[in-house]
Amino acid sequence: MNFTIAGFYSKSEIINKLLYLYNKLPYIFKKDIVIQSLYDSLPGLKWNGGRTINNDLVNTQTVLKNIENINYLGIGINFTFSNFLIKENDLKDKKCNDILRVLSSSNLNGVIVSSMLLKDYIMKYYPNLKIILSLTYFYNNIDNISNEIKKTFQDNVYHKIVIPPDYNYDFNLLLNLNNKNKIELLLNETCYKNCKYKKEHYRLINEDNLNHTTFANGFCYKVHTQTSINYNLISNEYDIEKFVKLGIKNFKISGRTLENKAYIFFLYKFLIKKEYRDLFYSYINSEYINSNNKDFNGISAKRLAW
Repeated sequence: MNFTIAGFYSKSEIINKLLYLYNKLPYIFKKDIVIQSLYDSLPGLKWNGGRTINNDLVNTQTVLKNIENINYLGIGINFTFSNFLIKENDLKDKKCNDILRVLSSSNLNGVIVSSMLLKDYIMKYYPNLKIILSLTYFYNNIDNISNEIKKTFQDNVYHKIVIPPDYNYDFNLLLNLNNKNKIELLLNETCYKNCKYKKEHYRLINEDNLNHTTFANGFCYKVHTQTSINYNLISNEYDIEKFVKLGIKNFKISGRTLENKAYIFFLYKFLIKKEYRDLFYSYINSEYINSNNKDFNGISAKRLAW
């Protein structure tokens, strides 16, 4: 099973420790686990999508230099350039193009896109990069998403295609998709299932990234007036096995904006064998979480009460 994990920038300290364990203590990881790639982006980039990154947590040059070290482990880096509001003039952005040049040093690396304009641009000028399609743009202007997903899988350009989490359990859809080796499922979506505000939220995030505004800040907590347990989580290992039997072997763990406690919880849940949880906790950082206590504090953690 191939895993793509969020946070090479936003959770860099935890990620670095995770990769150390992956390299030095592979036996603590569940059977057939392969960390294939990491994804995230850097603050202030116009092409950013999915999340808004505002804080300078780590020096940008340090992050870019670390890409080579991560590639040395056989792990790719994917930048989340999934802004679907990109216009022709935005393609000239120097910072984003500088990132693409750095990434192009290894064919392990890629870009997550939602803009067909950006996809075509990367194919033309940075053909060495893998292109991963995020279907977040479907929330922008397409009503019948399932039909569009089927059409998208006819395009052989993409290395992987991330299915909208609302369709994770649509087995009829998944069974009828060609190229199942390209399907990537998000395991731990923490937005509510069939959220009616998702379209507006993605639009605001993309506008903020393009214009350096902050309209999306606190959006979820403003529009969701009560806590729900109706998430798109794939929390059952038997369900993951079902997907594997269908020919789906690519899985994604999100968490760039989660509190560290919840983020670490997802890492051990999906990646680490039960008998090595204590070892994992003690190395990652014991102050983040108590291995005997799943009642985490904080807003994000409370939303994960399942």
